[in-house]
Amino acid sequence: MVSTLSIFTVLLSAVAYLQMATGFAINTPTGNIVAGQQLEVTWTFDAIDPVEGLGFVLALLSTTDQNNNGIEINYGFQPGGTSTVVTIPSDLPTGQYVFDGLDQGNLGLFFAQTAPFTISGPTLTLDTPSGTIVAGQELLATWEATNGFVADPFELFLIGGSPEVSEFLGTFATNVQTSAEVTIPSDTPAGEYTLQAINPNNNAQDLFAVTATFTITAA
Repeated sequence: MVSTLSIFTVLLSAVAYLQMATGFAINTPTGNIVAGQQLEVTWTFDAIDPVEGLGFVLALLSTTDQNNNGIEINYGFQPGGTSTVVTIPSDLPTGQYVFDGLDQGNLGLFFAQTAPFTISGPTLTLDTPSGTIVAGQELLATWEATNGFVADPFELFLIGGSPEVSEFLGTFATNVQTSAEVTIPSDTPAGEYTLQAINPNNNAQDLFAVTATFTITAA
């Protein structure tokens, strides 16, 4: 069962159930946690805690983006269990997250919450060109896709200068290659530039990655 949960709803209605479930705790995950991986989540009950007899819903919430909705990843744990293995959604962005133990009858109320921990999401990194770069020359653009990042395709642009110019350098795919020879247009004015990897399949032109600035010298 999957649903979205407003983090504001959860936070605003927490006080009463925190008082009710003082002996219930979800242990904060440790180590390097990556989107898409399986993760064991553990918890403890006080012998007299009412949660032990009720069960609960385990949900994952972002603390990095307050507008981000939560993801209900397991439903209805029954009495007696102290752990479960969950799969972290593969498309989660890098950020800070918490696990909440929610009331099965009212997902706006939670029994327990972990401390914040980091999940590393899919990432594309563009390497910043180095050395002397002259307009008109061939340039080796390189990149690295980590944590399951896939962009098939992405568009590579050269952006910068004064006045600003935007030059399309080509379309590439992370599941096919990790580098490409591109040509800096011969009429590119001298100035500071970046390479930017842009999602061509989104009207908002999502920016996948951007290099640090580097200098291009006029031909």
